[in-house]
Amino acid sequence: MKCKFHVGQKVVCVKVGAWADALLDEIMPINGGIYTIRDMEADSGEVWLRFDEIRNPECPFDDGWYECRFWADNFRPLETRKTSIEIFNQILRGERHPIKVREPA
Repeated sequence: MKCKFHVGQKVVCVKVGAWADALLDEIMPINGGIYTIRDMEADSGEVWLRFDEIRNPECPFDDGWYECRFWADNFRPLETRKTSIEIFNQILRGERHPIKVREPA
């Protein structure tokens, strides 16, 4: 299975609801928040992420002490769109283009 994420990539949190294992002082991603991946781990076939914007202290877990990580399935890559203002520049220059009218079928 190919991973859709990489370090340095911007992602959007799509998780709805509370984080099940959150400790009181941990910072958690919020739905719709945009984050930059700073670290990735694979464990038992799952991908886990940490972010530049969220830094938590190390906490005790079943297999040792480490900073919490977040399941990659709760995020999607941020899609960037190239915005063009060329149509507005054409209007300012007074360029006119014929309107294409579709004939009824």
